[in-house]
Amino acid sequence: MKVSFVVFCFIAAHNFAHATEIAKPLQPLVSQLLVSGVDSTVLQGPLAKALGFSSDVPAKVIEILLPQTTDGNNHASDLVVSKSTGVIEPIALVFMSSARRKTKSTAYFFRVNLNGDIEKSFVLYGNDDKSGKPIKGSGHLDVLDIKSRDVRKRFQHELDFWLKGFYRKK
Repeated sequence: MKVSFVVFCFIAAHNFAHATEIAKPLQPLVSQLLVSGVDSTVLQGPLAKALGFSSDVPAKVIEILLPQTTDGNNHASDLVVSKSTGVIEPIALVFMSSARRKTKSTAYFFRVNLNGDIEKSFVLYGNDDKSGKPIKGSGHLDVLDIKSRDVRKRFQHELDFWLKGFYRKK
């Protein structure tokens, strides 16, 4: 995914006007997020900081939740954008997959540049009460080695999910 291409998007109705280098395999996902992603600031506070963003970073997000997946995970893809000049400029992608097992929750995060390279990754662990709600203060975050085999394997799983449609119910 190292090969980059220049993508020109001029969609006046959505106020997109940018020329950003985006790896060819990521182009369809970036376009989908720009056009149909929901405006969000889901990457707030500590999550944003752990991913190297300022607090409340704007993003366009698409979520695919259980029961629409076959791997037992909820998935989200965020296109982090800058709106500082009045136009939407893609900055990075964030992939997240999460699962709940009884009263434990685990969420993996990957910050990916537009060339498709992992820049940061971490896992967030937490405990849930019996009703499934997170217990405040129970979470902890572990930074992951982006060069490790396990991280690369999990990242490939996310790429397969988002770019090839694997692990989705038909």
